[in-house]
Amino acid sequence: MLNSIFIFLIKTILDFLAANFLLRFYLQRIQAPYQNPLSHSVIAMTNFAIKPLRRIIPSLGKIDTSSLLAAFLSQLILYSTLAVSGNLPLISTFSKGAILLLFSLVGLVKISLYLVMIVLIVYVILGWVAPHNPISEVLNTMTKPMLKTVRKYVPPVNFLDLSPLIVGILAQIALIVMHHLVPLSL
Repeated sequence: MLNSIFIFLIKTILDFLAANFLLRFYLQRIQAPYQNPLSHSVIAMTNFAIKPLRRIIPSLGKIDTSSLLAAFLSQLILYSTLAVSGNLPLISTFSKGAILLLFSLVGLVKISLYLVMIVLIVYVILGWVAPHNPISEVLNTMTKPMLKTVRKYVPPVNFLDLSPLIVGILAQIALIVMHHLVPLSL
């Protein structure tokens, strides 16, 4: 029981950190304004790790390698902890390092897909409830590339835009496929 509680807490904390690092990467990629409440919060929550990493690893153009590395390292720490605690039985059969790297990458992709779904849900709800909220502008900028692609094939009908639903369904399908490819990646 204590082992399960420990694993739950470690997974929650490290997944939350990885999600924030990935969100910081994406917000910088789309050049979201720093004054926006979402950007400001994410930067404040991740500065403890990103600032020291930036001294060691510079950005590559517009790609914030420090944020990506921090997200990857948080997942690597998570799966290393799971392996040490005996919660990844596959580790004993294959090359430990390669499996940990694979699980860490799959974990990052899964978190990215969950972020897509969360951003879409918040974007749609804010569009109904508070379309002029300061966060709405950033969410609109974040979702525009995905939704624009879907809108090419499924244009909005009158006031009904199904593109957020379609992108959410595609993200969920990708999560299901990933779970079947790497079932023990939690």
